[in-house]
Amino acid sequence: ALAGMFSTLKKCIELCPVLLVQMESATIGSSSLFVQSMEAATVAINDRQVDAARGSILYLKSAVELRDSIVKKNVMSPESPWSIIAPTVAGTIGRLRSKLTERLIYGICGHFAREILDPCALLLHAILVRSPATTETESMIVAAMRQEQFLLGDEARMVAYQVLGQCSSGGIAPAVLIDFVSDLWAMHESDDTGGTAGGDAVKKLEKKYCS
Repeated sequence: ALAGMFSTLKKCIELCPVLLVQMESATIGSSSLFVQSMEAATVAINDRQVDAARGSILYLKSAVELRDSIVKKNVMSPESPWSIIAPTVAGTIGRLRSKLTERLIYGICGHFAREILDPCALLLHAILVRSPATTETESMIVAAMRQEQFLLGDEARMVAYQVLGQCSSGGIAPAVLIDFVSDLWAMHESDDTGGTAGGDAVKKLEKKYCS
């Protein structure tokens, strides 16, 4: 059911975003349908049902990328309905950005199914590349990487800081982040006890992405 809902929402945000963002919730006094759907999708990222998790990630990525369309539409027609939905879209994504990053990093640490990794990396890249290169974004990345589920030690954590930080400055392509996410996930999958920390695998990771 969740997978189907997120698939429908993804179609809506691609074909009729103004309608979706302005649609009111059935419950009087509650947040809009768009806001509620974004909050639900953020939680569903770590759903045990692979289709539901994947669907939520794809929907969230479409929502994050909607901001680019809003900017273009506003430049072309400042009086259009796009200018009305811009604050809601930007505000919702901005409010959920830290939690999204945290949940994605959690999944990368061996908790996602393999088939979710590529969409996860693309969503993470979409979030970071649209985040301002400020101390706030840096703090968000640091907080996400401090989770106890990260078993690879401080050296690997520093590599992750560098790679994710370069995403926010536009220095890392999506394909590179896909590879990096896959490598981190594989290292966690083969290292439940933390034995990889500081070992050869971490050194190879550093050489591959930081040299």
